[in-house]
Amino acid sequence: MGAAISSEGPGILYLFGEILGIHGLPKSQRIEIMPYTLGKLKTFETEPDNPFADKGRSWLGNAGLDAKIGLSSNFTADITLNPDFG
Repeated sequence: MGAAISSEGPGILYLFGEILGIHGLPKSQRIEIMPYTLGKLKTFETEPDNPFADKGRSWLGNAGLDAKIGLSSNFTADITLNPDFG
């Protein structure tokens, strides 16, 4: 039977043990890349005399890239190309 833990103490983390003998773990990935694309279809009534509204639809699109690069164990660079402001 283990020792009783006081409920009035500052916490129990200091009572945890130590893990020894773990070797050969793979390093974590230090680069995260997330590309994105965005598409939008806008429809409206056609106006035959208006060259900008003669088809009744308008396609819009956008693309960009978000990245996180770990430069050291406690420093990460966040990079955005063509932000979507979403």
